[in-house]
Amino acid sequence: MKNLFFPILAVLILLTACKKDIKTADTVTPDNDASVNQLTDTEVLLKKYEKEGFIDKNTYVVVLIKPAGSRFNQLDIENQAKKRAFVSLQNEVISENKRLSANDKTVIVNSINNNGKLKKIKDEKQSRDIYVFEICEENFYNKIKKMGI
Repeated sequence: MKNLFFPILAVLILLTACKKDIKTADTVTPDNDASVNQLTDTEVLLKKYEKEGFIDKNTYVVVLIKPAGSRFNQLDIENQAKKRAFVSLQNEVISENKRLSANDKTVIVNSINNNGKLKKIKDEKQSRDIYVFEICEENFYNKIKKMGI
């Protein structure tokens, strides 16, 4: 089991490091953006989830886009989202020149498993399926920022 962990982790890190840059935008809600009134419900959701990572102090988001009708089932997509969230959250800590302990990694995995939910966003283009994996936990941003040594 240990022999498989490091190659899988290396592949995950490589995949996330080589991914295309994601455009970021401030969180958009009908209350803070007048132009939202001209958008459809789907466009409002897509605008909200343009940013991947922390969208507020309690919510961390990972966005997955798949071709419409792809062979992936819901469980495959959820597992992929969990792995991506784990690597991304580790990178949040590592980017501050800190190392994660085994306990910190366990806390991250528990937060992902206990508080993460996969949502499918209906896309009007019908050429793609958009999935959002949200981790909602009270004061999650500060919890992650305090991790590491």
